[in-house]
Amino acid sequence: MQSPLEDDWEWCEDMLTQVSRTFALCIRFLPDDVRRPVLLSYLLCRVADTVEDAPDVDLATKRRLLDLFGRALADPSVDVGPLKTALPAGGDADTRLAAGAGRVLGLLREQPPAVAAAVVPWVQEMCHGMAEFAGRPVRELGDGGTLRGLDNEADLDRYCYYVAGTVGHLLTAVFAAVRPRIDARAAARLDALAEDFGAGLQLVNILADVARDRQRGVSYVPETVCRAEGLAVADLLEPSQRPRARAALAWLSRRARERLQHAREYCLAMPRTEYQLRLFCLVPYYLALRTLRALEEDRRYPEAGLRVKVGRSVVYRTVTAARVCAASNHLLRAYAWRLEFVA
Repeated sequence: MQSPLEDDWEWCEDMLTQVSRTFALCIRFLPDDVRRPVLLSYLLCRVADTVEDAPDVDLATKRRLLDLFGRALADPSVDVGPLKTALPAGGDADTRLAAGAGRVLGLLREQPPAVAAAVVPWVQEMCHGMAEFAGRPVRELGDGGTLRGLDNEADLDRYCYYVAGTVGHLLTAVFAAVRPRIDARAAARLDALAEDFGAGLQLVNILADVARDRQRGVSYVPETVCRAEGLAVADLLEPSQRPRARAALAWLSRRARERLQHAREYCLAMPRTEYQLRLFCLVPYYLALRTLRALEEDRRYPEAGLRVKVGRSVVYRTVTAARVCAASNHLLRAYAWRLEFVA
């Protein structure tokens, strides 16, 4: 018979496969002493994201729930029951995860103090930022719909910091807390690159999800970037505006590539003796480069209902290549160059 803690770990492992197949693929590369803290960290971040994205929850409730969750991370006496009662019953996997947030928090409290110290401040920072962006103004559209978006490039940078840059810092802190080979000097080098790593991956997600985000009344393409191309954000998916939309999104793609250069440097800065950590970081970096190429080469993009993504066979080829390249700085750079520039 399993103990309650073992039941909770099994539940967390199952929830991960339900909320993110990609992360579930990558996390299996980690050694056990790192994998479990990273699993908990990811699920906690996903809870915050679920609250911020909840379509049927009003702004005041979202802010109250994010504040409550942030306090509960550091204070076991805070009851996270409202996360279950405020979100729709019988919802999707993300909603079920948020409803069971107490189980994830309980497992975090069983981790060594250094792990909790690495995780808690960054998830709290994420909660703070998500509460800010949940309150951005909503525009009424002519078709009766609404759109919540970003005004300018500074807004985009700030958003990417809160939802992804914090994750880069968090993971770096966990790596340094658990793996002695990542000394203070290596940790400082990694942390200097961590925000761009997370933000680069997030920008690729934004590009891939343009149509899906628009469907749920959200856009992360800044208004100023669209206006520079003579386009309104609300018209980003209009077939007649596709040349202008592609020009605006090309700016976002260039921004992603700039940040992903730092993601490559992050992978290179990881000690080669930490092969499994390198592999964990390298797979999403390579997949992000592949996704950018797929987006740039698909002439239908952006199109309503379209989500361009790499196929399963390409994912497995990329993982195989990463297994080889993770051990060599030369191969790591060479394969990244191939993904960026070779047709």
